[in-house]
Amino acid sequence: MRRILTSLALCLPIAAGAAESPAKATIELLTRGLSNVKTFEGPAGMTGVVGMAPAKAAGGKAQPVTFFVDQTGTAVIYGIAFNTKTQRMIGAETIVTVAQSIGELPAPGRPAAQSVAPQELAALKNASAIETGPAQGSTIIYAFIEPNCIYCQRAWREITAAQKASRLPNTVVRWIPIGFEQSGVGRASAGMATSGDGFAKLDRLFDGTPAAPNDFTQKVMANSALYESLGLQGTPTFFVVKGNASKKVQGWLDLASLSL
Repeated sequence: MRRILTSLALCLPIAAGAAESPAKATIELLTRGLSNVKTFEGPAGMTGVVGMAPAKAAGGKAQPVTFFVDQTGTAVIYGIAFNTKTQRMIGAETIVTVAQSIGELPAPGRPAAQSVAPQELAALKNASAIETGPAQGSTIIYAFIEPNCIYCQRAWREITAAQKASRLPNTVVRWIPIGFEQSGVGRASAGMATSGDGFAKLDRLFDGTPAAPNDFTQKVMANSALYESLGLQGTPTFFVVKGNASKKVQGWLDLASLSL
């Protein structure tokens, strides 16, 4: 169960196009059937492309498709990209311009909140979690995390720092460790097995030290199975619950994105 850590990304080998402008040839091939196609400057010299897939091809509803093509036209990455310094989606203005008519994308740089089904909340309560914050709180945040995910590491640092500084009052965070591959499973299980409070367990989980499977491995695998059953597509993913209000947020930007 291996995942690329940023958005929905998939690297595909593409046969080289014409001798001149191979990237353009690949773009023309992959955008056949798309409407309102636009390009923008991508990372590392790549060309970003966004267009609208027709409703028939997208399961009955028009959807934006975004991908990046390298200069040789032989490598394609599907998904969206983020600039970690500016905290903005690369090509945000162009992407939103194409997709704004159907409202599929959030404002640039802001994770989209989604509704939470009752059965999802019921399943989360049974997950094996590392808990930080007060014993009880008016707000509960369930956070799916993966030890090798850089955005999970950023969320962990900022959320726990806020908790220690009393900037998240009455908020309990239940961190649900999963593993996309063996190294992640080992580190997640090592964190859960560590003695001490939740902060100490998370310190171990994210410290980068390799770990062998232990008695908590099956719990991590069960969390990973839950992640898959909920149809989640990346980490971190947060479920925020306060009274009868709840929301799901995929991705990390800042503490404000977790408020209800």
